[in-house]
Amino acid sequence: MMAIVAIFVSAAVTPASANDYGTTFPDAFEGTFSDDDDNVHEANIEFIAEKGITLGCENNRFCPAEIVTRAQMAAFLYRAVEHLYGTPNLNTPTQFADVADDAWYKLYAQWAADNNVIRPVSGNFYPGGTVTRVDVAEMLTAAFDHLTTPLSPQSIFADTVDMTESAISAIEGIHAAGITQGCVAEPLLYCPYSGVTRAQMASFIARAILRAEPTVGLVVNQPESAEGYLLFTPRSHSDIYLIDSLGRKIHTWTPKDN
Repeated sequence: MMAIVAIFVSAAVTPASANDYGTTFPDAFEGTFSDDDDNVHEANIEFIAEKGITLGCENNRFCPAEIVTRAQMAAFLYRAVEHLYGTPNLNTPTQFADVADDAWYKLYAQWAADNNVIRPVSGNFYPGGTVTRVDVAEMLTAAFDHLTTPLSPQSIFADTVDMTESAISAIEGIHAAGITQGCVAEPLLYCPYSGVTRAQMASFIARAILRAEPTVGLVVNQPESAEGYLLFTPRSHSDIYLIDSLGRKIHTWTPKDN
């Protein structure tokens, strides 16, 4: 009988590039969006779209190379938390001078600030401000109850050793959870101040959700991950499973007794 097989989900980081506005995409495309085909983060983009965490940017596009703003990140995280834990409470909504009453992101910004997920700066939310990789680490560990951070963090990344203890703790927390493997392998770097693209954001959030939602397969983040499906039988029983690269069950077969 076959042993359970590990599923490897790549944590490789795609560098930010020029935006996709003005680019023409074919009418026929795979999946939900027309501009993410063959993107290394496509599976995770599809995953958060399926969960209702993103609707894309416009005209069937996701705009994967766009850098995430604070307003967008507040919306993504609110919906992800809502998916996992139910509708978040908003007890004492903060009012920001730079957030209009009719802004589409007002609710998300208030929730993020009131729950210390995204910290205001001098009373302003700065909705258009860019989100860096250290920001993402701190936001994820603040938003998701199932992510923990070490009390006495020891940075394994060469470019985070001089950061604040809270920042190192958040980065080490998402690394320990398998949400990131960093940006460079030799030497091991995290690139804390690099901007986060929408595609990268999708992978960060998808992996964070998957750490809270049990999967059939064992999910481990490694650069040698390959797309596709895996057919396997666990040691403990005879059912045969077909799972995707995120460890999600596609189909199950129960063999009949002879």
